Amino acid sequence: MSQRRHVVPAKIFAALASGGGGTPAATLLVAAQRSKRMLLHRAVLDRSLTADAEVRDELVRGYDLLAELQRRSPAAADAVELVTAYPAVTAWAAATLRALVRRDAPVPDPGYLLAMAAAAAVRAGVDVEIPVRVHSGRVMLPSLGVTRVSAGNGLATVRCGPGDVSVAILGSVVPVVSGLVPPEPASSGSAWWGSGSSGSGWIGLHRFTVSASGLRLDVVLDDVDRFNVPAGGDISSVDAVAVVRWEALLQQAWSLLARHHRDSATEVSALLSVLVPLATTGDRQVSATSRDAFGAVALSEPLSATLLAETLVHEVQHLKLGSLLDLVLLLSDDGEARWYAPWREDPRPLSGLLQGAYAHLGVAGFWRRQRWLEPEPMYGHMLFARWREQTLEVVRTLLDSGLLTPEGRAFVQRMRTTLDRWRHESVPGEAVEQARASALRHRRAWEHRHARVRTAEGR
Repeated sequence: MSQRRHVVPAKIFAALASGGGGTPAATLLVAAQRSKRMLLHRAVLDRSLTADAEVRDELVRGYDLLAELQRRSPAAADAVELVTAYPAVTAWAAATLRALVRRDAPVPDPGYLLAMAAAAAVRAGVDVEIPVRVHSGRVMLPSLGVTRVSAGNGLATVRCGPGDVSVAILGSVVPVVSGLVPPEPASSGSAWWGSGSSGSGWIGLHRFTVSASGLRLDVVLDDVDRFNVPAGGDISSVDAVAVVRWEALLQQAWSLLARHHRDSATEVSALLSVLVPLATTGDRQVSATSRDAFGAVALSEPLSATLLAETLVHEVQHLKLGSLLDLVLLLSDDGEARWYAPWREDPRPLSGLLQGAYAHLGVAGFWRRQRWLEPEPMYGHMLFARWREQTLEVVRTLLDSGLLTPEGRAFVQRMRTTLDRWRHESVPGEAVEQARASALRHRRAWEHRHARVRTAEGR
């Protein structure tokens, strides 16, 4: 029997390498990520057989419950698909598989798979009882929300059926939701709330649906599931007032993208499913993605609609490249050398340069159009000038590294072609000078900082 493989057609590869890709590329990448998820979960099951008995039993029970639900009905199978497609779920599976293979760290939350089964049962309205873990007084149902309970840790039971969902622990029952939780939200900005005693209760995830110019974006704002967050990030809890701010800015940013950056908007709509609010200090927009959590973008509360639109374009570039790297090898070796990146304070490996260059190819493309829409266009002209030049500098470094595969060299050469073409576009001289001065300040500060580090280390 022949095995099906995901193949990237030359036309889609070229479109991605040029910085775009659109709907055809997004469709291919989403399908590939689905296969990746299926393989990850199967690998977790296979590797669990070598784990400690308690870990093995929890993982096997969770997997078996999901498989049983999948066989029950088409609606239950759809519910399993929705839960397993959630970015945090894939990130958990990847982290769990690494722990099982390396055996150098404990499995992160072996009960998460049972919680996934419970979430799928809730979505499907299936009549079932599922044991789940309590962590620090919380019971997580991935993709849905979290129940606060009075007990710190231990076990609880999720009881669900048509129109009735609750979490039972130590003789008390916390209602999760009145009525069936729909796979898709009925209204933008909605959250599902339950009530309980002694500070207990259900907190559902906020779901936003925004539309403009015939394009729609559906996303979840998830401030509870830590598996959505890239390493080193801290989730920021979002109160009702902040939710209103997030939704208003998202609507404005989406209107901007849908009307003036339509190609980017179609990719954002197809690839983005979860926003994760990050805790930060200072007035600086930060954002991140993880290859393990495809579909999620972690970011601090947006400072403006324009910056949010730029951030979405930037991070979706990372999602595209991360998914492509699961299909095509672009680097033969990351090497030991570390390099200057015009957008970072730290030296970066070559893989980091590739990711950063591809993201900033998107950023340069955003400001190439956006500069004409700004009330003070000089700032937009400066950003376009800076990122086309700085990204081109990094692209040259990648091409000169000798560590790109033939496919990688073709990919980066296409990036260079796009940037070379943009260099011929007119930018006011004042903006060009501002861009050069900004780039020079960053480079000198970076060299000064790392010269001090080398001196302190005796190098």
